[in-house]
Amino acid sequence: MFCRKLGGLTAYTYRFIIESIDNKQHNTIPNYTPTFDNFWYNYNFKQELYYYFNAKYAREGFEIGGVPYSLTDDTERGRKSDWKAVAKYIELLNNQSSFISECKMIRGSCKRIWRTLGVEDLKREYTLKILYAYATYGLNNEYYYEEAESNLLDGFRIFYNTVQNFEIIIKSFNDFENYILKISDNKQYISYLKTIKYKILIDINLEFASKLTTNN
Repeated sequence: MFCRKLGGLTAYTYRFIIESIDNKQHNTIPNYTPTFDNFWYNYNFKQELYYYFNAKYAREGFEIGGVPYSLTDDTERGRKSDWKAVAKYIELLNNQSSFISECKMIRGSCKRIWRTLGVEDLKREYTLKILYAYATYGLNNEYYYEEAESNLLDGFRIFYNTVQNFEIIIKSFNDFENYILKISDNKQYISYLKTIKYKILIDINLEFASKLTTNN
């Protein structure tokens, strides 16, 4: 597995970075900063690298029990977005015994696919952003909340601009909220998600008002 070239980066690169961190070989990393001396930064950084290089859901034709679960295929390499794909992978995550590990794998898979997209494709993509936000909240770590919120807001804004249907957006967000509260007993999510919902509603109303003004 580590002998293959993955996403334009090699397994050698992966080992080099990990060994450099573990051994604190300051001189082997250009522009090295003391950040690597922080244990939790090291740990999180190595985790991110591992799940990026081994992002199974980014593999074409990937299956679980004979059922296709390739984000690359389902999103046509990140160029097709729909809510159905979001729900498919969230339900998969919620049924996994190793929930947090699979959330990390989804995050790595989304990043692998994003890396192949151009600027315009990224502007239109929302399936991976919303799914990435879900998987990030699934880590149940405050360190990642800001990142999750940013992707969730961006994803739902693009989702609305695509479907132009207020009711679909509200139903989808409520589904998202129910999914995450079903798998987590962290009550903090309730206030976080409520705040994000309000921000999305404000954005939608402002856009709607702007269109009315323009049309008149």
